Amino acid sequence: MLQAISKIITYTDTTAITVGNVPPNSIIVDIKVTVGTAFNAGGADYIDIGDSDTANKFADNVNVTNTGQATVTQAANGAVLSATASTPIEAIYVPANTSPTAGSGYVTIVYDQL
Repeated sequence: MLQAISKIITYTDTTAITVGNVPPNSIIVDIKVTVGTAFNAGGADYIDIGDSDTANKFADNVNVTNTGQATVTQAANGAVLSATASTPIEAIYVPANTSPTAGSGYVTIVYDQL
């Protein structure tokens, strides 16, 4: 049965935030980023999604400069998670050129516990 975790991310989250923990023996089947307020750091603003070891392990450079559903390309190397422990999933906002003053959205991880 598919399950999901979700967390809001804002333009102030330039250090990793924990979206949630995915239980052992799980596989990430989808990653969604829904932008409610466009991030505005004056260029291509991104969100990376990973774990504490690799910031972009699951998705790299998700463009969040426009509102709506962002295009997420899930990394193939990070889909299957640990068989023995839960995995904290983290997201980080990577601003472009200037200091941002706006931006928020939701990161949603859809997974299946095998």
